[in-house]
Amino acid sequence: ADTLSAAPRGGPVAPLPCARQEQGRMKTLLRDGLAVTMDAERRVLRADILVENDRIVSVVPHEESFRPEEGAEVVELCGMAVIPGLVQAHMHVTQALFRGLCDDLALMDWLRERTWPLEAAHTEKSNAASARLAAMELIRSGTTSLIDMGTTRHQDAIFEVMAETGLRGLFGKCMMDEGEGLPALMR
Repeated sequence: ADTLSAAPRGGPVAPLPCARQEQGRMKTLLRDGLAVTMDAERRVLRADILVENDRIVSVVPHEESFRPEEGAEVVELCGMAVIPGLVQAHMHVTQALFRGLCDDLALMDWLRERTWPLEAAHTEKSNAASARLAAMELIRSGTTSLIDMGTTRHQDAIFEVMAETGLRGLFGKCMMDEGEGLPALMR
């Protein structure tokens, strides 16, 4: 994997600080973290990891540590795990703002009474806000890739926000043209 997240043992994922930029290249040395690799041996080791721009260029056991390159930001990770980015395989980015408003209902009641009317009420601006909230939560949790189920309205706002975030994903526009209780704005 070429994207990493740092998490204290037993705690939430900590965002990595921005690296210093030297002559157009950003370099960060992640020092002394417990690295969960995705190499052929699936090693887990205390390691120093050199990242340039958005790519991992080396993973070296901490005991064999090298001197950090000039201009590299050093981030001490003792007591933290470094894991490959997580993948969220089923997401409804448009619904992030609805959290807690649609609970405890059977599926069709949940759709007809809450979710569909709320999605139909989205504006371009509110859908973009929902996408930003979802993106922040995903990044904060160490998620680097997602599959979003899409929405019927203002999907372009979600596309634009996701492109700005650097998250990787599969995104599409949801199409609905019939269904009992489906708001007219969603057809």
